[in-house]
Amino acid sequence: MSRLKLFVPNDSADAGTPCADREPIEILPFRRPKLSPQRQMLNDVVSRARMLYDNRECQCCRRATVTPIELRDGILNRNRLPIPGTATIVGFRCQSCQSEWAA
Repeated sequence: MSRLKLFVPNDSADAGTPCADREPIEILPFRRPKLSPQRQMLNDVVSRARMLYDNRECQCCRRATVTPIELRDGILNRNRLPIPGTATIVGFRCQSCQSEWAA
């Protein structure tokens, strides 16, 4: 009977056996499950929040006066106003030193 190993970097049982005497290693592929629309939307929200957190201070002057640069593709509510947090972020701009960088 064979054993299923995920990953053991320094296995003491296999350390003394030559390569020719070992069982052949078979790599099993794991498929990623398809995400439901609610789960996909949650991933988008988390990745957006992570991107905002990673770019919260300016890369040049290190001040926290950074605002995101967004496209005008956000979802509109019934009053035709954009819903905050639904537009695509393409970059960031520092309000102090006016430097810009891509997202």
